[in-house]
Amino acid sequence: MYPARVALQGPRPARAAAAAGTNGSNGGGGGAYNSNASTRGRGSVKVQVKPFTKESLDRLESKTVQLVRDYGFQPRRKLSVEDGSVLPGKFEPFPSDLYGRPLEEIDNFIYDETFCVVSKRFRKNYIHRFTATSSFFFFSPWNRTRRVCIWLSTNQLFDYFVMATILLNCVFLAMTEPMEQAEYIFLAIYTAEMIIKSVAKGFILNKYTYLRNPWNWLDFVVITSGYATIGMEVGNLAGLRTFRVLRALKTVSIMPGLKTIINALLHSFKQLAEVMTLTIFCLMVFALFALQVYMGELRNKCVRNIEADNVTAADWRE
Repeated sequence: MYPARVALQGPRPARAAAAAGTNGSNGGGGGAYNSNASTRGRGSVKVQVKPFTKESLDRLESKTVQLVRDYGFQPRRKLSVEDGSVLPGKFEPFPSDLYGRPLEEIDNFIYDETFCVVSKRFRKNYIHRFTATSSFFFFSPWNRTRRVCIWLSTNQLFDYFVMATILLNCVFLAMTEPMEQAEYIFLAIYTAEMIIKSVAKGFILNKYTYLRNPWNWLDFVVITSGYATIGMEVGNLAGLRTFRVLRALKTVSIMPGLKTIINALLHSFKQLAEVMTLTIFCLMVFALFALQVYMGELRNKCVRNIEADNVTAADWRE
């Protein structure tokens, strides 16, 4: 019998709600918000969502220390709610006044110093995770500047603005005579977007930071290459301007539906690796066969000898 599995399951939903309500009333959670959820054959229960406070971080740190003390290591289990996924139905309807605000972690299998933020995008609620450490060693989770950046990065209007900027940038890229002033404006907007997300999430050191998300790698490459090509007219660096066309792919990191399609394609490539290998092998066999049969034979062409046939150039044109 493995006691750790029993210990990590936690209390039943009703008891968990009662315990959370007790902690919130004692001043530890800064107030709790109830959200109705239906269960199997039991009507509805109250699922509490609590704002993330300094007391929340203290409880999370003490919980992590206790787990390491009990088991000798920090357990890792599969998450029940992934970052960027749709909010589970048990938290619906979600309180509208909590959109864009740091909340306590809703996944019982996460023992890291993290908090989550719920945003509404395209009529669905999505969950975003952030590190509870200070971004850039200065902006704590309770810093006003970071909270504004968190609200902006998870706001749907901000996504609409970025998408409109990308579409307008594609229009300017299609012009035969590009406008350098417009490119500088677009580059400044993309840089501001990266700074806002980096301040909200952190840059790279901790989990759930900006560069820990593979979807942000393309944005970082496009922005850095844009600054590298400023003032470069000749040489190999001028060829980096072709990376500007990759800005259209930034829409993938904004629209959740496109993310799902790309992830499905990547997973299908892994599953179809053997089939693709067999297909490439068959194509190589036919290519080698055609190379041996037709090699050098298709270079000849039929021409008419005008001098031998006593035909003038005017007759040949006719």
